[in-house]
Amino acid sequence: MSKLEHNDGDSIYDIALSFAGEDREIAEQIANLLQNRGIKVFYDKFEQATLWGKNLYDYLEDIYTNRARYCVILISSSYAQEAWTRHERRSAQARAFQEYGEYILPVRLDDTSIPGLPETVAYVDYRNLSIEKIVDLIIEKLRNSGSRSETSLSVKSQLQLSKSPRPEAMGLAQLNEIKTQLDKRAKQKAHRILWYALCALIIVWIALAILTYFLTWEVMEPWTYFIGGGATLISIAYFVITLKEFSPRAIYEQLIVSEQNRLYQEAGFDVEKYEALRHMRAE
Repeated sequence: MSKLEHNDGDSIYDIALSFAGEDREIAEQIANLLQNRGIKVFYDKFEQATLWGKNLYDYLEDIYTNRARYCVILISSSYAQEAWTRHERRSAQARAFQEYGEYILPVRLDDTSIPGLPETVAYVDYRNLSIEKIVDLIIEKLRNSGSRSETSLSVKSQLQLSKSPRPEAMGLAQLNEIKTQLDKRAKQKAHRILWYALCALIIVWIALAILTYFLTWEVMEPWTYFIGGGATLISIAYFVITLKEFSPRAIYEQLIVSEQNRLYQEAGFDVEKYEALRHMRAE
């Protein structure tokens, strides 16, 4: 593929395209059709502003190793010869080596052999299929397979694939599934944060115990009062500001709500329309 690609942060692509410059016309058709159907695809022309000035060697390695659910490789004689495609392929193969399931989805443009890609790996043949059919197969692959974390097809992509001007046109079962996925992710993150907080408290307790042993209780006693009093002050201030109980359960529930709101907004999930549709179906 060329020297361009990606979004920052925690972006996960449904598909990363790897291709030779000579095969760009085919790659661009695939990328445009995938994007039009709501698939988050990594294609260099879509990422030019993001990639400008980056160290592409490291950045592309991260994309093809960590940030895509599948890598679609357009196999051709040109692909086998280019330095950048070799780098992308090796990064993808490193990921594939760690996966229990398939990661590389080869599309043959000709019969060129690619090092490290066994002849027994199933592929689709561009010479026998239309671009539209290849895109259909990619989307079917995304829908039917599991992912490393929550779902192989990103929630945002599912919403885009099912987008309609009327919320009732989208199945309530599908909306329930999407909301369940988002809520599950919110609870998982809230739980992780509580674990981090517990670990921090254990570290503080151990540090106090060690300091008390070496510095004696007479030295450490005022510090323990300050820490205990500070914790009490924080809990009272939290209640005064939020009018909510300061407890692990209350903090956990607040973290869930905060993360749910963030995920709903990020995925474009309209909670009000969902609730309206749910009540309408219940009547």
